Amino acid sequence: GQKGSNTQDVEQFLSWGSLGSRSRQCCRILARIGCGAGFGLLFFVIAVWMVRALGPQDLDDIHQHQLCPFLDTFRTRKHAHYVWIIPSADGEPITSNRTWCREMLRLEEDYGMLLGMHGHEHNHEEGTKFREFEMLTEEEAMPKLEKAVAIWWEAFNKSPTHFSFPGQWGSHAVVRLLRDRYKMRVRTLADGIFRRIYHCTEDWCTFACKSWFQDIF
Repeated sequence: GQKGSNTQDVEQFLSWGSLGSRSRQCCRILARIGCGAGFGLLFFVIAVWMVRALGPQDLDDIHQHQLCPFLDTFRTRKHAHYVWIIPSADGEPITSNRTWCREMLRLEEDYGMLLGMHGHEHNHEEGTKFREFEMLTEEEAMPKLEKAVAIWWEAFNKSPTHFSFPGQWGSHAVVRLLRDRYKMRVRTLADGIFRRIYHCTEDWCTFACKSWFQDIF
């Protein structure tokens, strides 16, 4: 009886030893997976940072009624490229200020920048929380776009070639309309990730869209 008891104790001890060995092995595997995922994430963040640091930069929310002190800094930057203009801010088209329009054209002529259309009025749909163009059909968006393009043509004597949605959100129907009918390149959510996008005013935004954060990342 004593001998059988001792044998069982030994078997139990060996069983616990085997279990501990398997546990340690599992921990090592999980540690390797964790390290691999961590290095993968770090590599992705560094890659995104490099693309953002070396790629074209954007300046949003330009219109004639708002002073934009950051514009003076922006246009001297090596990678400054896109200037996004609101055609009709505060209910008044940019054509009401011809001097301002000529100054915007100089950004293209003297600094090699590209003027792009940033919505029509850059507002929310009346009585809703939705951004301009976020939930519109083609039929609903068409009158807005026709007005915006007409203003643009009168202001700059040419059709717009690039479009960005206010708040980065627009319906798929409007994206198709912009590309197929108006032949514009539409700024995408991916562009928002891989480009540094600055704004004339920052009092409305969280830390991620502040200029200091854009400069860092």
